[in-house]
Amino acid sequence: MLPKSMKILGNDGSDKLTSSVVPPPVPRSARGSDQRKPSVFASNLSIFGDIKSEGDIHIEGEIDGSISCRTLTVANTSRIHGNITCKNLELSQDGVIKGDVRSDDVKISGKIEGHITSRSVHLYSTAKVLGNIVHESLSIEAGAHLDGECRHSEEVVRLLESAHSESARSNGKSKANAAGASREKSAV
Repeated sequence: MLPKSMKILGNDGSDKLTSSVVPPPVPRSARGSDQRKPSVFASNLSIFGDIKSEGDIHIEGEIDGSISCRTLTVANTSRIHGNITCKNLELSQDGVIKGDVRSDDVKISGKIEGHITSRSVHLYSTAKVLGNIVHESLSIEAGAHLDGECRHSEEVVRLLESAHSESARSNGKSKANAAGASREKSAV
C-alpha cells in the first residue's frame, strides 16, 4: 500500500510533513505518442543475442544476432551480424548488415552482405549489396553497387507474410520463455 504522507527533510534540516497522492500508472494504450518512440541502442553498446520487439528500433551500436521488429533504423557506423525481419528498414550510409533481410520496405545507403526479400527496395547512390534481391519494386540510383541477382516476384507478399507471422509466433514464444512458462524448456 502506498503511503498517504511522507516525512521530508528540507535543506535546513527541518521536518516538513507533506501530503502526496501518487497517481496510478498510465496504461500503454493511453500513452499516445510514447508507444511510437523507438528503442535506441547506443553507439557504445554491443549486444550478443536476438532482439525481438513489436515496436521500432534504432541501432547505433553493434548487434550480433537476429532482429525482429516493426521498423528498424540502422545508423552510421552500426554493425549487425544476423538476419532482419521487419516492416520497414533504413540502413544509413556507413551502416553494415551481414545477414538476410525480409522487409516490406527497404531503403539502403550502406552495405548489406546477404539476400533481400522485399516488396519495395531502394538502393541509394552509396549503397553496396552483395547478395540476391527478390522484390516487387526495385529502384537503383546511379553509383549504387549490386553484386547479385535481382528477381521480380509476385510471391514476395506470401514470403513476407510467412516471415512476419513466423516472427510474431517467435515473439510470443520468447515472452513465454521469459516468464518461465515455456513447456519446451521444462521438458528438456
